[in-house]
Amino acid sequence: MVLGREWPARAGARFWPGAGQRKERSFQNNFFESPKTAPILRWERFLLMMKKENQLKKDKEFDWVFKNGRSGFGKFLGIKAAANGLGASRFGILVSNKISKNAVERNKIKRQIREMVRLQIPIIKPGFDVVIITLPLILGKSYLEVEKEIGRNFKKLGLYR
Repeated sequence: MVLGREWPARAGARFWPGAGQRKERSFQNNFFESPKTAPILRWERFLLMMKKENQLKKDKEFDWVFKNGRSGFGKFLGIKAAANGLGASRFGILVSNKISKNAVERNKIKRQIREMVRLQIPIIKPGFDVVIITLPLILGKSYLEVEKEIGRNFKKLGLYR
């Protein structure tokens, strides 16, 4: 107590209404948080990364898929796939500046799509290079909607075993 007055519990609470209150977060309503996974410790994230053998990294590899691949597009994402003759399928994800000018949002979308693909690698045929292209409507979609759209396009292109 200072000069007969009590200070607010949180800084700014007396100047801004609601500043001292915390909002509850829902896993179901947020596209960027998977409803399937519990919160993960930082060191465990390394174990959940997609293996290097399953990643497309070089521009030359992306260009080859665009030139030689078959495509399947939906309302908010598209997929191009081409046979690569290797023992594993490789995946690349494109999220352009047209999706969002904010790099944090683009990176969250990439991480979520990468996780969706990582979970489906065991049921995908080996020997394909796949590029997933996001379209601007993806921003308003939930995790489950995006997961269904990816599955629908994989099935359309015959990527499942």
